[in-house]
Amino acid sequence: FPDFIPKAIVDSCNTGNDFIFMENLVLKEIENRIKKKKEQKGGYDHYIISKMVHLLLDLYEKNKDYEKYIQICEKELKYCYFRYVEYLESIGKIEKSIIYCNMALEYAKGLEQIDLYIKLGDLEFRQENKEKALSHYMNAFSIKSQDQEELLEKIRKTSQSLDTWKNIKEETILKLEKKKHYCELIDIYLKDDDLYLAYKVAS
Repeated sequence: FPDFIPKAIVDSCNTGNDFIFMENLVLKEIENRIKKKKEQKGGYDHYIISKMVHLLLDLYEKNKDYEKYIQICEKELKYCYFRYVEYLESIGKIEKSIIYCNMALEYAKGLEQIDLYIKLGDLEFRQENKEKALSHYMNAFSIKSQDQEELLEKIRKTSQSLDTWKNIKEETILKLEKKKHYCELIDIYLKDDDLYLAYKVAS
């Protein structure tokens, strides 16, 4: 269903009975859909179940029932892993956030997998685990094919802090050349004050 519907439902819940009624309704629907396991191209009702889980989390969040919020996140992790990772980060549980972020890699595909690798890098960097952070950033870079500027800056800064930028730069340039991502190549050369190579790529 459209995104505005869950918001409208949550906004309409203002009493304890409202929350209990909607909670039971959504829980029953999730249970039924998982039981049926209707096979579709994207998995058995995965999209709808995900929407339902997030609706339930919205209800718990509005009602400030974080005990149930955590229970659902951990029980139905495959449908809400990024939200749970960010929640744990927001309350300062960085190590637990890293654990669940690693667990979520089992479920993530494509762009979601890239986002998780970048999030893992950011979390490890916050913990001063810069080598692990760099490894996750490079994993994301090996998959990511567009809008790489921000990720490349993370790779640059992290590797510079580890004094490994020279080697990482060579690896990064080879991958960018293979992908024919010339704008990012030029940006790397310009940031390293290598005007000649920047000009050579541009021409």
